[in-house]
Amino acid sequence: MHQRHHRYFEPESVKRKLFRAALASVAVLAILLVLDHYGALPDLSVEQDNTSPSGAAIPARVVSLAPSITELVFALGADSALVGVTRYCTFPPAAEALPEVGGFLDVNFEALVDALPDLVILLIEHDQVRKRLRQLKIPYLAVNHQSVAGILESYTTVGRRIGAAAAADSLLGAHQEKIGRARALTEGLARPTCLLSIGHSEKPGVIEEISAAGDEEYFTTLIEISGGTNVVTARGIKFPLYSTEGIGALDPDIILDLMDSASRDIDTTFVQNQWRSMTTLKAVRENRVYVLQGGHLFIPGPRFVYIIDDLIVALHPELEWDG
Repeated sequence: MHQRHHRYFEPESVKRKLFRAALASVAVLAILLVLDHYGALPDLSVEQDNTSPSGAAIPARVVSLAPSITELVFALGADSALVGVTRYCTFPPAAEALPEVGGFLDVNFEALVDALPDLVILLIEHDQVRKRLRQLKIPYLAVNHQSVAGILESYTTVGRRIGAAAAADSLLGAHQEKIGRARALTEGLARPTCLLSIGHSEKPGVIEEISAAGDEEYFTTLIEISGGTNVVTARGIKFPLYSTEGIGALDPDIILDLMDSASRDIDTTFVQNQWRSMTTLKAVRENRVYVLQGGHLFIPGPRFVYIIDDLIVALHPELEWDG
């Protein structure tokens, strides 16, 4: 089996290319196969915008079209129903042994059809995929993993649909409790400004450009829960690019460089030395540049609570936080 990719946050230009490729890849053969398998199903079997038909049975064969969804199904203890995942689904490790149905946007519909799913779980941004699934009368459930609130809501939505409501309630309660403790612990404290770098040039000794977590719900909310403020306030771009001059204008109190150590070896000394070249930055002068590592950093799913741990330790080292 080929090695799967770990990071699936993609630059907008790459997303557009993948999207066009996905549309082009849906062959007539896949449509014929789907009609052969599902053609006898009534229209009411198709879930549209999370609306299940009355009395819908618990699915025995589920396909996940996002790493965050795969992680959630495993977290709910329903992974035995999974019969297909994307090439980006690498956690937990058992997910890598499951059949692959393409990528995050370039879905292999022929492989998906061959999996004979009772239910496909996907994200709300999969609008073109949802259209195709409706045409092919394949049941689906769309969830929102673009925000912390959406992720939490999906526990209940997915749990009830796949017969894991009790596990979903337990997971939701545990994560809500942890968020509440984090807020209470940092309430009333100074809120340092924070720059989250999620990718940058790798030229030795210098940083020429970075991609930052913008003023979007997910990372901004995590920073706020952890007692900080996102220094990036420009709206409309989820992951804006900043030059050296742009980073200097932001001049954050703290810099967090997020690295996906699951997909490649990270030389943290190399990364730290890149930032040290920017001596005009407050975070550099005060030695508050941190390199965070882990696949969970780039997958907005149930492991988001571990990012809260990382952020609190970096933003408020004076606090005792036991997770």
